[in-house]
Amino acid sequence: MKRSRWLISLNVSFMIFLMAMIVLYVNYLSARHFKRFDLTQKNFYSISEKTKNILNQLDGPISVILVFDPKEPLYGHMLDLLEEYRYVSDLVLLEDVNPYRDHARTQELMLLYNIPSVNHMIVVHDQQHKLISHQVLADYDYGATAYGGRPVLKAFKGEQVLSSAILEVTQAEPMKIALSSGHGELDSDSVKESGSLTAMTVLKADNFLIESIPVLHLDRLEGFDLLVIAGPTKPFLSEELDVLAEYIETGGNILMLLDPLVENNLDLFLNQYDVELGGDIVVDPAKKLPYVNAANLVIDIYDEDHPVTKGMKGIATLFPLAQSVRVVKREERSGRIQTSVLAQTSPEGWGESKLNQGVFHFNKGEDTKGPVSVVLGLEVKTENGGESRMVIFGNSQFMMNTQINNLGNKDFLLNSVHWLLRKENLISITAKTPENAHLTMTAQEMSSLFWKFVLGIPISVLVVGGVVWSRRRN
Repeated sequence: MKRSRWLISLNVSFMIFLMAMIVLYVNYLSARHFKRFDLTQKNFYSISEKTKNILNQLDGPISVILVFDPKEPLYGHMLDLLEEYRYVSDLVLLEDVNPYRDHARTQELMLLYNIPSVNHMIVVHDQQHKLISHQVLADYDYGATAYGGRPVLKAFKGEQVLSSAILEVTQAEPMKIALSSGHGELDSDSVKESGSLTAMTVLKADNFLIESIPVLHLDRLEGFDLLVIAGPTKPFLSEELDVLAEYIETGGNILMLLDPLVENNLDLFLNQYDVELGGDIVVDPAKKLPYVNAANLVIDIYDEDHPVTKGMKGIATLFPLAQSVRVVKREERSGRIQTSVLAQTSPEGWGESKLNQGVFHFNKGEDTKGPVSVVLGLEVKTENGGESRMVIFGNSQFMMNTQINNLGNKDFLLNSVHWLLRKENLISITAKTPENAHLTMTAQEMSSLFWKFVLGIPISVLVVGGVVWSRRRN
């Protein structure tokens, strides 16, 4: 009897020891091979490849100091986001300061970095720092406030803002973008619907310096990394076209956004690089938006291998009133110019040549049959052995204040700028939209759940308990 009990005790002890060893081994493996998983449908808790590239290229520590009220709704989101940053790079250092518990440290930071109030974040690298307010970290829907409700989080922009701040404090000198002006281009300082201030603000947030140039001159373009020509409505002088060609030959980069139905003479410049402007209106019935004119072109077919568009699968862009931008190959320049069709219509689309009619019909022999290209990317080998880049859009209205935040418009613009400046590692970061799961049930389903769970489970427990009590009593 004693031998049997001793064997049982030994067996139980061995099992406990074995389970303990298994638990220790699993913890050892998890510590050595740590892996995080984001199971949300929209990857709300994951950071983009752009941010990972930025963090992997850090050459020194980045200190992120949170001076947040723990009751601030964005506080938890920022902590989760910073944990993801620290998971990618050990050079990201976090200091979480509670302004109500650590009053002395809060006052020190406010004096040192000129912080106006709590709910701010400071990004520090060497002697550079960037102050970020909680107000720029998210977009809210205030519709419910009219009925006494609270604002609803519409988009969390923490990654956008934080990665931009890291770039700003780590880059020795920001890159410079020149905007052509004096030809009826989009007003980069205007908040009106037809202005482009919102797009310029997006570019500045990526640490680009932007300056307008009234008349193109090669001396004025010196020192600029990119020239943007957005929506000109007046002709360029022949001398300015010569400047553009010389700018390309000296390694410059150009982003052109050209609308149909206007004469700007830029087709004369583009013809030198095997590019032809269609002067038509591109439509695509297969992608037509409901209740709007067919000239509002929706594009979701991209070059999946090009750095500008390879990450845009499943993201549409909206081009109100676009013209075709076509490749015209010439033998004498075939090896010097590499052209990529970045965006095009479906085969059902076409370039409408009859511009004075309200209804669009494809006319064989007159219109350009689809698929029709509306955005081209060019790489040009210069005479001195260098390389220049161009991106030509057959539309500028997609970057107007009223359009830039529609669909993937902002992403397409940012991706193009980053590629032109050879900053492919900075392909754009989108704001995260929180998931709102709604369960809709019929009255019959609600009744079924009530009987099964509210009444069924408690009654089942009582019945089983009664049966057990009855058997023990007997």
